[in-house]
Amino acid sequence: MLKAELASSKNKKSLHTHMGYDDEPVLVTTTHADYAGTFKSVAHTVAATSTIVSVNGLDAIVLTDLIVCSEKQAGGTVTVQFTDGVNTVIILTANVVDAPCNLAIPFMGNWCGWQGAYLELITVGNGDATVSVGYFKVRADKALPYDAWNAKR
Repeated sequence: MLKAELASSKNKKSLHTHMGYDDEPVLVTTTHADYAGTFKSVAHTVAATSTIVSVNGLDAIVLTDLIVCSEKQAGGTVTVQFTDGVNTVIILTANVVDAPCNLAIPFMGNWCGWQGAYLELITVGNGDATVSVGYFKVRADKALPYDAWNAKR
């Protein structure tokens, strides 16, 4: 049983309490990724470019997970990248000429894009490729413009 309550100093609202299985309040602590995270998947069967996750205005995307599955394809590549249409940073390029790509990455650290950057999947070659990403979004006032973001890495 929780006999104390943690409250915000700004608005006095209870912070992260949840009614437990026995209807008693419990204090819940979690990461922002666990609390606000979601996922999106995109699949290609032909050479194509698709937006996996887009942003609203100057928001940014933080990656929490990446799963890539593809078949072997002569002359094929699978690329996952952040881009804002001007600046591009490649997260992964898998050469699938000799073998398929089956990869799962639970990101640790701050795998965050910059203001306005969205996540793209680019496939070269006509083969099956599926990319799933776990992510959450950061508001524009907390996200960095590209030059400041690039200077930090």
